[in-house]
Amino acid sequence: MKHAVPLMLVAASALAMSGAASAQDDPQIGSRLVHRKTIDVDRDHATAMRIAHEMFSCAVMHFPNAARQYLASKRTEEAAPYWKQMFGTELSCSNISGVSDLATDTQVIPPEDVSRGLIAEALLSHMGKPSLDAAPLEHVYHADWTVISGRATAIDDMAMCVASTNPAGIEHVLATIPETPDEMAAISGLSPSLGQCLVANAKLTANREGLRAALAEALYHRIADQTSAPAPAALASTTAPGK
Repeated sequence: MKHAVPLMLVAASALAMSGAASAQDDPQIGSRLVHRKTIDVDRDHATAMRIAHEMFSCAVMHFPNAARQYLASKRTEEAAPYWKQMFGTELSCSNISGVSDLATDTQVIPPEDVSRGLIAEALLSHMGKPSLDAAPLEHVYHADWTVISGRATAIDDMAMCVASTNPAGIEHVLATIPETPDEMAAISGLSPSLGQCLVANAKLTANREGLRAALAEALYHRIADQTSAPAPAALASTTAPGK
């Protein structure tokens, strides 16, 4: 499943991550018929991914609560209204890098699992750097949100395991620019954790953006769960009155 994300940009061009896209003629405005030149844009994958990161960051900045609720949803019908709130109308997003000044709108169409990772990364960027300890390796990892993540169960389970046992490694990956040698090096450095966390006989088939998305969402949920957990109750004093 893919989500079309229409965003109105300030000085932006037509883009689809799946290939080329064209701008349409504007409708008549008042007594003038404004004709916009059609521009075909064929972006390389790396540029498209970087633009997608910036566009999703813009959407999450406008609707952070909807973004959190979307990732917290456990059913598709529960998540749909939050997606619509974030992306159901055009947003004004300026200064998107690598976007031409020749057109006025753009569209990205990432798969659902990548969309979730893009939202998670944008939320993580505003959560500061909470202290996360590396936990011991466990035999089973599972969470309700994975039911609608759009990923294979083994990928989400592996990502949750890495977020638990090596959160710093994921942070290192997310600190890199997508589709760069630095990102590849960070993912390669995470290989031991990926290997120990992948269930026996499972094959890692996620592409680089899919893997990054799974890791980002798993880390986001670990931090969100930790920050939303109730504080432990204070121990009652056993000292008798007057003692």
